[in-house]
Amino acid sequence: MAARSKSDAAGAQAADRRVVPVLAGDGVGPAIWRAVRPVLDEAVRRSSGSKHGVEWRELPCGDGAIPEETVRAVGDAKVALRGPIASGAGGWPVRALRRTLDLHVIRLRFTSFAIAGRSGSPLHATLFHDASEGLHGAQELAPYDPRGQDWLARLARDEPSESARIRFGTRERVDAWQRSTGRRRPPLVEVGLAFQPVSRIAVERLAAAAIAHARAEHAESARIVTDPCWPAAESQLVGWVYRLAELELRGEVLTAWDVGREQAREGPEAAAELRRDKREAGAVFVEDVPLAAVLAGPYAEGLQVYMASSSCADTLAAALAVRVGGAAMVPEVSLNPETGVAVFETLHGTAPGLPVDAANPTGMLLAGAALLRQVGCGEAGEKVERATAFALEKGPVTADVAAPGTRSAGCAEFAEAVRGAL
Repeated sequence: MAARSKSDAAGAQAADRRVVPVLAGDGVGPAIWRAVRPVLDEAVRRSSGSKHGVEWRELPCGDGAIPEETVRAVGDAKVALRGPIASGAGGWPVRALRRTLDLHVIRLRFTSFAIAGRSGSPLHATLFHDASEGLHGAQELAPYDPRGQDWLARLARDEPSESARIRFGTRERVDAWQRSTGRRRPPLVEVGLAFQPVSRIAVERLAAAAIAHARAEHAESARIVTDPCWPAAESQLVGWVYRLAELELRGEVLTAWDVGREQAREGPEAAAELRRDKREAGAVFVEDVPLAAVLAGPYAEGLQVYMASSSCADTLAAALAVRVGGAAMVPEVSLNPETGVAVFETLHGTAPGLPVDAANPTGMLLAGAALLRQVGCGEAGEKVERATAFALEKGPVTADVAAPGTRSAGCAEFAEAVRGAL
């Protein structure tokens, strides 16, 4: 057999490397990427079980708008790693990226690590919310927008009882209040409006993603977190999720509706037995819980899977992030389960004004670990996660999560400690 030439060997080696687009981002993003990349590369190098290597392809983010060639490259690769990107004259570039690639599901992961010098309650949770209608679909009308003025006028004319719920939605109500208080101003209707769409298809595909994740991770339940500020919309959302479960996921889930019907027919003991039997069979329990109950805690052991509307998810994500040390500790992924495209990201923003070496790279490290799993380098991803946990516990850690009175590390120093722990 003829020996392989050096060029053939080099070509085979290149073909065995997965090309992954990287959008380092703005602000602290490039510094975080410079610190994180050696960790990911070293983890892949040390992992015998990885299917192939990884070649990072850094792509431009544009100035306020992500270039079309960057979007195409991400779509072709079906995977990317993204740092924080600032908005600009082109609007919200991350929204445009998600909309173009239809990355309609956002999944955030919250893990409370043991951090040097600190104590806290354990938390391991995943939050799903919709990006197609929820996060990026809300419509806002400024107080002086003619469309908003027309809508208020039609509401007052056609549905006066509903119009009355907007306290200062007509000139008459504004004028009456000003006269009662002795104010002398023109009776202008100055009301801003916001509309949050909620459609059945968007809710169903979000619920399907959350339930599939719960089953894959052997979570006991998947909970629909509801916002009391929108009772009608949230009630409809819950109903759609339960109907999806009953019509299409009957063998995979047990819903609170099922348990309620069983209790009404046979009593509480029979309902409890139904839950035990279904759990032993691997079914995920789907129930709805109010936002206040989730925020109050405490959190059960094991993975907690939540799904929520956008307004509710924003509040819940902020609260859970505080419990794990802040947004810089939270990895997220924007994905389309149907096409398989996934962009791994961090929850935190560009942090303008923060010294670049003061940034916390934990979120990007964990996002990178999840990406490595996605591209067939699961062992490398696990190494990064374990090394990150070790470095957080041993210290020093970055200033945002360091205990008072302890020495803090810079971005590059902490990342190097993670690399050393591999």
